[in-house]
Amino acid sequence: LDAPVISGNVSFYNETLGKGITSTPATGLVGLRDQIENIPFDQFTAEADLVYWLRLPMVKSFVGSNIDLGFAGEFDPKAAKDFVSLNLELSKYYSASKAIGRGGLANTLAMMSLGDFAFHSHSPTLDTMKDSDFFREDLYEVVVSVPTRFKEDFEKGWKKLATPQMQLQWIGLVGTGNMQMRRDLSVDKKDVLKKYGASYEAFMA
Repeated sequence: LDAPVISGNVSFYNETLGKGITSTPATGLVGLRDQIENIPFDQFTAEADLVYWLRLPMVKSFVGSNIDLGFAGEFDPKAAKDFVSLNLELSKYYSASKAIGRGGLANTLAMMSLGDFAFHSHSPTLDTMKDSDFFREDLYEVVVSVPTRFKEDFEKGWKKLATPQMQLQWIGLVGTGNMQMRRDLSVDKKDVLKKYGASYEAFMA
């Protein structure tokens, strides 16, 4: 890409036990769009939109013995590029999208629920997840919302473009009121952000 690497937490050359440590380079890019229509928002925008969890299982986070956050797994640049390209192509169907980062799925859903609308779970998978898994940060995961009128086109596009390594799961709907992380658990979205903020402060201390 001939793009400058302007930041990163780990050197490209660091190794442990003879294996490379996954580096986290950040590149600086500026681009121009042909048009500004159909750019997804970062918060939910309409009741009854479908909420999907898109994943490329590759690099997972863990907490070490000294409470430091670390990552394990093998980074595949081609797989990451394909995942980004898929999202760019399918973004025409997204009403909202947000990459899952620090604070995990719980924090991402809470941040997307800060406006007039909130996430409501309809997923057996979320019903059985441990609390800690909601806050775990795994790389290359995205939450998107899709209007029901685009459901068929979006899922067709996914089947056409996704590689076997990628995973798609419908996890709920956009609703109003409190956020429902599980079908039997309604929480104030602000409380989730407070919990995330407290854990982040402890991590940075």
